[in-house]
Amino acid sequence: MEVIRLKREQWLRERDVVLARQAALEQELAELNRLLNTTVPVNALPDELLVQIFAFFRAAVDREWQIAGEWMKIQGVCRRWRQIAISTPMFWRAIKVYKKREWLSLSLLRSARTSVDITFLHPSFPPTAAMVLLSHASRIRRLVIQSANAAWNAVLIKLFSFPTPSLEILRVLQRNAHDDLGIRGDRLPGLKDLALERYVVPGDKTLFANLRTLVMDSCIFGASWPQPFLNLLKTAGHLEKLTLKKCLTSSAGLYLEAPRAERVVLTSLRTFRISGDSSSKTAAFLNSLQVPNISHAEIECDTFANDTFRVTDTIASALPADVKAVLPMWTAVNSVRVTAEDDYFEVLARTAAGQTIHVSLMSSLSTLLWGSSFGRLIADCARLFANSPIRHLDLEGNHALVGVDTWRDVFGQFTELETLTLCGSHCGSLDTLWKGLASAPNGHICCPRLARITTEEGMEICFSDFLLGSLFDTLRKREAGGARLGLLDVRLQRYGDHGVRLEEHTRALITHQLKTMVDRVSIILLG
Repeated sequence: MEVIRLKREQWLRERDVVLARQAALEQELAELNRLLNTTVPVNALPDELLVQIFAFFRAAVDREWQIAGEWMKIQGVCRRWRQIAISTPMFWRAIKVYKKREWLSLSLLRSARTSVDITFLHPSFPPTAAMVLLSHASRIRRLVIQSANAAWNAVLIKLFSFPTPSLEILRVLQRNAHDDLGIRGDRLPGLKDLALERYVVPGDKTLFANLRTLVMDSCIFGASWPQPFLNLLKTAGHLEKLTLKKCLTSSAGLYLEAPRAERVVLTSLRTFRISGDSSSKTAAFLNSLQVPNISHAEIECDTFANDTFRVTDTIASALPADVKAVLPMWTAVNSVRVTAEDDYFEVLARTAAGQTIHVSLMSSLSTLLWGSSFGRLIADCARLFANSPIRHLDLEGNHALVGVDTWRDVFGQFTELETLTLCGSHCGSLDTLWKGLASAPNGHICCPRLARITTEEGMEICFSDFLLGSLFDTLRKREAGGARLGLLDVRLQRYGDHGVRLEEHTRALITHQLKTMVDRVSIILLG
C-alpha cells in the first residue's frame, strides 16, 4: 500500500508539471492567435471604424419588435468585438424591456450618459423596478409603456415631477380608470410626440405649443381645466398630426356649442383622424376647426355612439355644416369612391395633389343597413361634391336600388366626369344608369368628357331587353352629340330575365353593334 501511495504522489506531481507546461503553451498559443488575428483586415481596423461598421449592421438587421436585436450576435465573435459593443453607449440607447428588471438596469448602465429610448412591452414588468428611471430622468428621450396601471401611474407622476428636458416622445396606454399624470410643458420642454389612452388630457398651454403629434384614445377632459380643449389647440401652432378616438363623448367633459364665428386654425396640421364618436359630436367639433394645409383627413363615426336619440345615415351628418371652410381642399377633390355595405358606409375622396379625405360611418344597429340606402347615399355625395371637379367616380354597392332620378342628379352635378367604375355584388340590369346618362336639360349631353365606363371583378350585370334598349339609345345620342365613349367594359350574367340564356353568338353580335358607337368594347359572360 505504501508503494502505491508513493507512486500516486509522484504521478500527481508530474501531472502538475505537465498542466503547468500546458497552461504556458495555451497562453503562448493564444498570444500567437491574437497576433495572427491582427493580420486579418477587419481586425486591423481601429475601434472607431468598427463602431461605424457595427452601427451599420445594427440598422440593417434589427427590427422594431425585437427585444435583443440581431446585432448582439457580434458580441460572440471575439473578446475585442464584445468589448467594443459593450463599451459603446450608442448601442444601448434603444432599451426594450420585457419582464426582466436586470435588463433595464444593465442597459441604463451601458448607455452611460447618452439619451435613451425605453419601451416597456409586457404588463408583468413590476412598476416598482422602474423607479430606477428617476435617476435617469434627464436623459430619457423616448418612453413607451404599452400596459400601464395604477402602480405605473404612481411611478410616472413622480418621474414627471422631475425635469425631463430630453423627452421627445411619450406614449402611455392603460385599460383602467382615467388618471392625471401631471404632465407640464415647463418640465418637458422638448416633448413633440404625445400619445395617451384613458388619461386626463393635460391642460398646459406650454405643452401643446411644442407638440408635433397628439394621439388621444378614450381620454377625458378634466373639469378643472381653466380653458377648454379647443383653446388649447389654438396654442398648438406646430401640431402636424392629430388623432382623437372616443374623446368627444359627453362623459369626457367636452360640451360642444354652436359653430363659432372664429375657428381654430391649425396651419401646420397635415394629418388628422377622428373616430369612435357619434356623427353629430364629430361634426360639431370639426365645425370649430380650420385645417388649410391638410394632406390626409380621416373621419370615422358610429351612428349609435352615445347618441341614442338620433340615428343618421348620410355622409353629411359626419361633416361640418360648412365643410369647405374647415377643409379648403374639398373644392379640389377630383376622385371619389363610395362604398355601401350592410354595416358601414364610406367615402374616399382624393385631389390631384394626392390629398385624401376618408369618411366612414359604422352602424351599431343591426336594423340599419347601408346597402338598402345606396341610392340616397350616392345622391348625398353628389350634392356635397357639387362644386368639386370630379373626374373619377367609383361606386360600390347595390346598384339595383338606384333610380333614374339619382343617376340624373349624379351626372348633372359631375359635369367633368371622365371615368365611371361600378362594383358590388348586387347590380340589377343597370338600365336606370343609361337612362339617367341620356337625360340632359336643353338637349345637352351629360358628362361630355366621360370616356370610360367599366365594371370591376365580382359585379355581374343582369342582361335584359330594357338594358339593351337604354344602352343603345344613350350611346347613339352621345355618338351624335360628339361625346363618343372610349371604353365600355362590362360583365354580364349568362342567364338573363326569365332564365333566358345569353349565348356566345349573341354576345358577339351585341359587341359588334356597340363598336359602332364605342371605340373599345369588352363584354364578358359569367355564370
